[in-house]
Amino acid sequence: MSKKLPETNSESGEVDLGQLFKMIGSAFERLFSLIGNLLYKLFLSFVWLVFFVRKHFIKLVIAAALTFVLAMIKDSLSDPIYKSSAIIKQNYPTGENLYDLVDYYNALISRKDSTSLAEALGIPQSSTLNLVSFDVDPMVGENVRIKNYDDYLKSLDSSLSSDIDYEKYIENTQRQDYNLQKVSIRTINTFESRLVFQRIVKNLNSSDYFTREQEKDINELENERSAILRSLEESDSLQETYKKILEQPLDEINPGSQTSITIQGQENKLDTKEYELY
Repeated sequence: MSKKLPETNSESGEVDLGQLFKMIGSAFERLFSLIGNLLYKLFLSFVWLVFFVRKHFIKLVIAAALTFVLAMIKDSLSDPIYKSSAIIKQNYPTGENLYDLVDYYNALISRKDSTSLAEALGIPQSSTLNLVSFDVDPMVGENVRIKNYDDYLKSLDSSLSSDIDYEKYIENTQRQDYNLQKVSIRTINTFESRLVFQRIVKNLNSSDYFTREQEKDINELENERSAILRSLEESDSLQETYKKILEQPLDEINPGSQTSITIQGQENKLDTKEYELY
């Protein structure tokens, strides 16, 4: 008997494979065509720019020179800008409040609201006309960042600290998180900035968060103080009691309270009259 084997459609497979290669070739052709057109247009733009500069070179040089001269004249005729700075050290994390205050002052300057600005800074309304802007920046170096990063890792669990690298820590750290902040004031005239800095600190210390945290710390300190005073009073009372005992004759306290030590049948009597409280 003869067995009839199934016939494979080799012709269909060859056609499908040929179509696949044709599609791939068309895709590469379109890609190379796109890149070629893009490079061609860039080249044409560069050539056009070269011809434009060559044609209008003198005009461009004159325009640049005039711009430089006008800028110099404007700087010479404009009022000088004075800058005063102060370093603020935060005992509490109030950096966000500080940055909000600076933004608020700059907004009042932009709106030229001299009345509200004078009230906020505690200065005469005429003095607010000299203010140009307020700036605040953290006073931090690379060594401080590294130290803060190390302290932060120590405060975390070991399983979490391994997932946080230095770059991620710096990226997630906000400018207001640093303790030292530099506040600067720009004015058009000489200005008594010390009063303004004092008022900024006063406004910062009167915020709800600062007041709440300060009251919490004061209450804790008062509790510790009361506990220490109670301990001292109890120690003084105990010391007075020991002092009275030492001042009395030993026989009057307890005739049988003497300490006796017997060694090999011999009795040595030790009279103790001094006690140490501390």
